[in-house]
Amino acid sequence: MRDWGMPARPLALLAAALLAALPAPARERRVERTLPAGAAAALRIDAYRGNITVESSAEPFVRVVVRAACGLADNAAAARLLDRLEVAAGGADGVVEVAVRNPRETGPRFFWQGGGELALDIVVTAPRRTALTLSSGGGDLRVGEFEGAVSLSTAAGTISCRHVTGSVSARTERGDIVVSRCLGDIDVATRRGSVRAGVIAGRATAEAVNGDIEILSVSGGLAARTTSGDIAAGLTRRFSGGASARADGGSVTLKIDPAARLDIAATSVWGQVHVLPSAEPALSLVTREGGDGRRQLLGRVNGGGSRIEARASGGQVNLVGEIPPFG
Repeated sequence: MRDWGMPARPLALLAAALLAALPAPARERRVERTLPAGAAAALRIDAYRGNITVESSAEPFVRVVVRAACGLADNAAAARLLDRLEVAAGGADGVVEVAVRNPRETGPRFFWQGGGELALDIVVTAPRRTALTLSSGGGDLRVGEFEGAVSLSTAAGTISCRHVTGSVSARTERGDIVVSRCLGDIDVATRRGSVRAGVIAGRATAEAVNGDIEILSVSGGLAARTTSGDIAAGLTRRFSGGASARADGGSVTLKIDPAARLDIAATSVWGQVHVLPSAEPALSLVTREGGDGRRQLLGRVNGGGSRIEARASGGQVNLVGEIPPFG
């Protein structure tokens, strides 16, 4: 009977090649810290670079896991770089502070010392009521479900929050910002990226220099501006606090609950203001000046209320009667 199996020597060579392709232990490092935290503690993380993920936990502790990887083929050189990584963690007066530093990467270097940057992932669990302040010199920031205030900043990376009961402040130079649900106010800004928000019970302040702004539902006021992009926002029947939506290089679309009480001032510099039909009950809009298909519209919805200012310098202003999600 003929043996169709692979000869023993080629099989051994293949196994050796596969083992050689696996990351060597010297190219990775894992650091763990566990600190006690009060029920309403504050957590501050400052990392010179890296992705930061924070999830809530029922335990009265802050657990920090820092994973670092080096892509250098030389194990000895990789080990030296990994050893330079500094992770400091401590707590006092209900505040837990974590600092991740690497003098080799943040200090001055000659051009021939380039390469060998570490890839960092920082994963943290903390009590649900913890207030968060996260900062990274470059990397994605992800926050799960928390009841405290959340402040986030990264030089380059995506910022995302799943469900925050308190307020959210977020800044990134390059990357998108996503806030799925917030029961407080949000204040977010990105220079090169878009803003996406779901349900915002408080006031939404959003700025995107080169990107779009989309807010499915907001109740406590709106201030949105984009230099090159579109703005779309849903105003609930309980909307108050006034609104300003300005798109210097795009269009503005406001989806308004037909039961809302608003004073509207809409202007399109180069386009038109449109009152669009929808499947919802039509807006009870009384026009005082301008109108549908013109460059300006001044009017009141349901007798008037919160002042709404919409301005599009490079597109249209669209007003449509629509009940926002969870509005």
